[in-house]
Amino acid sequence: MKTLLTINIGALLIAIYPLPYDFYPGLRVLVCGSALYLLFQIYSKQIPKTDGWVILFVGMAILYNPIFPVFLPKIVWGVINLITAYIFYENLQLAGHQGSKSDAPLQSGMTKTDTDLRTFPKQDTTEDGSQSHDEQTEEPVPTYSDEECLQAMKDWENEKIEMIKEEEEYLQFEKDFENELVKKAAKNILGLLYPQHLLMGMQPPNLPSDDFSIGYVFGFVDGYLQSLNISNEDPKAYRIATVVFMGLFGEEHGCILFGRVLGLNADLSSEVVVGSQQGVKDISVFINSSDKGKDGPMGWVCKIKGIVDERYL
Repeated sequence: MKTLLTINIGALLIAIYPLPYDFYPGLRVLVCGSALYLLFQIYSKQIPKTDGWVILFVGMAILYNPIFPVFLPKIVWGVINLITAYIFYENLQLAGHQGSKSDAPLQSGMTKTDTDLRTFPKQDTTEDGSQSHDEQTEEPVPTYSDEECLQAMKDWENEKIEMIKEEEEYLQFEKDFENELVKKAAKNILGLLYPQHLLMGMQPPNLPSDDFSIGYVFGFVDGYLQSLNISNEDPKAYRIATVVFMGLFGEEHGCILFGRVLGLNADLSSEVVVGSQQGVKDISVFINSSDKGKDGPMGWVCKIKGIVDERYL
């Protein structure tokens, strides 16, 4: 069981860092299976636990179940993974303590004389009273005072507090960095689209919201994210696209339109896909252009105004 707990702790701590998506379904299976195994151990009374532990393991099994997965923001999962790792760590400590107790001799029924005999066995002596060299005395078991035990516990608690502080500081740094990246990327995309809706004679949130237009915005965002090597499966990509749609079409309407894009993006015959392809093409050509100051992407305004331009066909 110690090995199982150690594997869980290591996997949960590794999961704090950005990893490929395929890692997380395996983590769900590992943690959920381990929680169910510990519940079975409690039920069969192989390990003693209180009702509080039962509730924690049931909650872990539900939260990490791979059949009906629970979807939460990455930062929330980071905190949950740390808490779960700490729970497994506490169980690992309890398992080690119980193992050492089971290996120790049962001395509850021993008298002081019995203890003395085990620590200092009777030794053969010669006729003149000197000790025989055939027998060796056992080393006395070291003992620790209450003050030393309390100090050791206090030191361990302080180390644990420092570890938690370091983890919290790292999570806050990661969150601040991600928020700054999202804001900067969304601002750049909105800035690149600004000349187009200016030429349309329209201002947010009253921009065209037909299927081609929302598909164009989606493709434009996707192409920009590709230039930053941000995968579609990265939570940051979803946040950046949401902020752009809200900035162009308003908070409520923008979220609705973004949901429509996601629903129609798989339909190859829809105008959403046509617009998306045009948006990706526009931003890709602009990014790879050697003269970015000449003119920017204009595929959206050309479509709305009915302008025929071979660059945007």
